[in-house]
Amino acid sequence: MPKLLQIDSCLGIGSTGKIAENIAILARQRGWRTYMVHGSRYIGESEQIPIPAITRKGEYLNILNSLLLDNHGLTGAKYTYQLIDKIKNINPDIIQLHCIHGYYLNYKVLFEFLKDYKKPVVWTQHDCWGFTGHCAYFEKIHCEKWKRGCGSCDLKNTYPRSVLFDNSKKNWIIKNELTSSIENLTIVSVSYWLDKLVSQSFLSKKDHIVIPNGIDTNVFLPRKSKNKEKYGLEDKFILLAAATSWSDSKGLLDYIEISKRLMENEKLVLIGITEGQRKYLPPNILALSRTNNAIELAEWYSCADIVMNLSYQETFGLTTVEGMACGSPGIVYNCTASPELISPKTGIIVNPGDIEGVLNAISIIKKACKSEFSRECRKRVMENFDMDNQFKKYIDLYEELLINTRKN
Repeated sequence: MPKLLQIDSCLGIGSTGKIAENIAILARQRGWRTYMVHGSRYIGESEQIPIPAITRKGEYLNILNSLLLDNHGLTGAKYTYQLIDKIKNINPDIIQLHCIHGYYLNYKVLFEFLKDYKKPVVWTQHDCWGFTGHCAYFEKIHCEKWKRGCGSCDLKNTYPRSVLFDNSKKNWIIKNELTSSIENLTIVSVSYWLDKLVSQSFLSKKDHIVIPNGIDTNVFLPRKSKNKEKYGLEDKFILLAAATSWSDSKGLLDYIEISKRLMENEKLVLIGITEGQRKYLPPNILALSRTNNAIELAEWYSCADIVMNLSYQETFGLTTVEGMACGSPGIVYNCTASPELISPKTGIIVNPGDIEGVLNAISIIKKACKSEFSRECRKRVMENFDMDNQFKKYIDLYEELLINTRKN
């Protein structure tokens, strides 16, 4: 029985944690035994064999080091050495990396082990951290330092934030040298936009392919919902947006401006708002807390007339696809990966920051009626973003890599 070991900051929750879980489900159906290395802070239910990478105390010490010294992923070595002993005992046939940032791993120790391990390694890029000297996203300031070598980082105060030092030049060099040293490394990007960036980075020296994310279309489908009645929205045209965490880069300020200019029968609903953020939002926005309940989320998508994603930096855009799977058309900005998800029959693409353009798009969809889009929305997701079809590609890749390894 072949063994798959995945590594991610989350266990069974969050976008990457759920992706890893769904890959494991399909792998087990094909006869694999699955293991999941994870951090200490984001833990949900999992059917994989869990392997904690670090203690809660160790993770917070890593956070403190990174915050002060800009050495994210380069501290807490003793925990990663202990993890490597566990990996050696398991002896996995494939090691699948997801988000290896998140304060729970020493990636230098891990990559030095992978260099000697020789077995196939697949590293999925869910953001840009893997080929920069500091940040996970740089699109909003159009930075291109990552192409030739970082330094004097303009995003030092963004995740993973550093309040004192700028170590981005050294971090970039370390990542370049370490990834170059792993012979049997395959890079997967979750969108064609992200793969284009990979092809311009030091990761381009490795084989790299695109496997767009998939969603569970048996969960995200048109559902009956009592949300309109619950919140007094029976006569409202609902504009919905959801995020794990909200920031300016997610378009929060744009939503606030849009809310001020909506018609009387239009209502903006934001999911994922913190208590601190709620205090500063206009009263005409229905601000809801984050939910990890997929069915609850699907019910909101289903009762929405439009699902909006006005993010300035998306490596994929799960909320857009989840909304379409529930029959709701989307509005996205024409930047990063978002335009890949929308077709003329499933929504509208607007220039970034163009509030008038967003309002006009809302008017067009409202006039046409949601039902004119719903069938094509569901069809597009089933054909391009169904979980079983997409994540099966990972299993096919693993098995192909195993065959090639045995030949050599």
